[in-house]
Amino acid sequence: VDMAELYPSARIIGVDLFPLQTKIVPPNVRFKVSCPPSPKPLVDPLHADLTKIDNVEVEWRWGESIFDFIHARELTMTIYDWPNLVQEVYRALKPGAYFEISGFIPDFRSDDGTLPKDSAYVKVGKLNFEIAEQRNVSG
Repeated sequence: VDMAELYPSARIIGVDLFPLQTKIVPPNVRFKVSCPPSPKPLVDPLHADLTKIDNVEVEWRWGESIFDFIHARELTMTIYDWPNLVQEVYRALKPGAYFEISGFIPDFRSDDGTLPKDSAYVKVGKLNFEIAEQRNVSG
């Protein structure tokens, strides 16, 4: 939404696992929910009805050199094949375009040692790593 407001002439496509919780967005923004892969042909993201899109880990249907900017966040411990994802991102970016990724790793600590190793906060962080290992995903 911030990008849409900064660049009102841009067309913004947001992809998430869950439906957007607010319906109030700038007119140049469209949000789509990720779904399982489908054997559909390549589509033009600016003109297609994107009621369904592919999972981010499979071959993207966007085509090549489509986007000026791709932003991803909070994918830590959710991706099975990072090299493939990055390859798809760069295939979809125009020459000179940008890829930005952000997130956190739940390895909770304190810089002064005051966070107890047996705190619920630390335990939840460790649980995240255990689940990721069981699912065979990495950060």
